Amino acid sequence: MNESLSELKRIVINNWKSNKHISETTPATINNALESILDITKTIRTLVVVFQNDILFSKLHVIKVVTRYPKQSTERGKAMKALIKGGHVPSQSALYDVLKCHEKGMVADEEWNIKRGRKRKKSSKSDSQGRIGSIELALIPVVFTDSLTWEPNITVSFYAPPKTIDVCDYIGGDGDEDTERLYFSPRQFPTPVNLAAAGEERYFGRLKEYIRQSSETSGSPVVCNGGSGFKQFVCRHGKNQKMKVGSESNSWSFQFLVKWDKYGYYVHLFRVNRDNMLTSVGCRYHNH
Repeated sequence: MNESLSELKRIVINNWKSNKHISETTPATINNALESILDITKTIRTLVVVFQNDILFSKLHVIKVVTRYPKQSTERGKAMKALIKGGHVPSQSALYDVLKCHEKGMVADEEWNIKRGRKRKKSSKSDSQGRIGSIELALIPVVFTDSLTWEPNITVSFYAPPKTIDVCDYIGGDGDEDTERLYFSPRQFPTPVNLAAAGEERYFGRLKEYIRQSSETSGSPVVCNGGSGFKQFVCRHGKNQKMKVGSESNSWSFQFLVKWDKYGYYVHLFRVNRDNMLTSVGCRYHNH
């Protein structure tokens, strides 16, 4: 990175002093420097300590603090006591639960549950159109800044731990009408600098597994049906059916899309039609 920035600085100064036109190599140097800067910002983002209610550490940071020390070690015990005494975790049992989940697999970067007795919702909702799915995921609702650029409105809250949300309350046009995208944690699931590679297994694989595990727990198991420039998740029981991407009709089986941009991966809720208007994407109903 330092070499790219130094070269960029040298070219700009030389061109300014000589009053010459920008050379052919300048755009490439600038692009390389910008990619390096973007890459380092993504790295720095993971080092930021995020708080919930001004005192609780994020789950990912708690795991990082504790697991830097060996199991059963005095150092680990002191670190855990410091987290509990400092009020940086909701309770001792909550800390043990997170560490236990970490040992079994992936822990979602989400807010701590500080309300007792919360139970997972199951896929039992229905209305006149059929049975509604249910998948609880750690997500960040985001709106667009305007209807011309369709750029997401990214604020500092975007980097706080996500809330647990039932994605089925949003796909198909339901949920908060002001929410256009549901982003996954950019800290836990960052997109690569080269967005063309964002759908590759080495980058997308962990998120795909998180969605699969969460869908199993929530009672609406899905599988990834692939896609180019997006990933389609469909009902596991209808995975062999011909699926229409982004269908708005409930004649198609339960499905939703995951796309990505420089900010991160997100559940794609709307698409822009020919009239530059938003139309809903996905289907929250099961047809089996």
